[in-house]
Amino acid sequence: MRGASRSPAIARRHGVTDIKVFGSLARGEARDDSDLDLLIEAGE
Repeated sequence: MRGASRSPAIARRHGVTDIKVFGSLARGEARDDSDLDLLIEAGE
């Protein structure tokens, strides 16, 4: 996954406190044409 090693540092810099996956991928129903649904929580 390109850029994955930088993801934690980027998340901290932007105040991200939690990331959740939802939708078809979270339910184990993803297909090749499915999108990725993310809920990103950040502090103020």
